[in-house]
Amino acid sequence: MNTRYNMIIIKGEIKTPDIISCMYNSYTKKTDVKFNNGKGITVATTKMTIFKYLKEIYKSNDLVEKK
Repeated sequence: MNTRYNMIIIKGEIKTPDIISCMYNSYTKKTDVKFNNGKGITVATTKMTIFKYLKEIYKSNDLVEKK
């Protein structure tokens, strides 16, 4: 999955680089996730977060307190 524009967090861990596809299953009301190693899992939507079209919202030097 493209890590430049997407971020997928499953159970508190960033899994984006390991994922090939991610699709919501309306029948089970869960998300089917397929990984690079060929394995797949079904995840409850409450256990995952998907961020799309990520943009830089701050620069690292903005975190330094200015006096």
